[in-house]
Amino acid sequence: MLALFNLEHYHRKPLYWFAGIGTIFLVATALIPALKDTYPFWHLLHTATSVVYALFIFLSVNPFTIWVTKNNPRLRLVLRIWLGVIWGGGLLMLILFGRSGMFELWFFVTLIIMLLYLSLILFEEKIVKLSVAFLKDESNLDLAIEKIYIDLERKARQTERRNSRRDARNAQPRT
Repeated sequence: MLALFNLEHYHRKPLYWFAGIGTIFLVATALIPALKDTYPFWHLLHTATSVVYALFIFLSVNPFTIWVTKNNPRLRLVLRIWLGVIWGGGLLMLILFGRSGMFELWFFVTLIIMLLYLSLILFEEKIVKLSVAFLKDESNLDLAIEKIYIDLERKARQTERRNSRRDARNAQPRT
């Protein structure tokens, strides 16, 4: 999530704090046993930390997705659907299975999938923007792409240097 913030140059300090606090509660949720019958107090604490984790991650992700959709309107519907699936599916799991681990797993897995999808889309857009900026003066797009990724000019210079060194060695008298 923080990599996405940096990729999009999104620097709102509270959201970094919310993500950090959410991470602390995620670790606490993982460390606290969720054995309802054996440890009822710890199970209640486990449930509370998972709810607080979800709250802080939501407080971190939601403003970021709103900001991304303002800059990229074509993602608005997709991100709304993702957030609806995450929260609606989580509540559905809570209703269907009660207070079980299914709610937590649903939230974790779908949030991770959404963040992976968003990172793929945003990184792809960043690559396209950089390519357009680098290639705007090129007449042959294929050759320009090769220059960027293969760096033909550098290889040509290396070959030229290698040949000139070889020629210089051949020109020296051997003793």
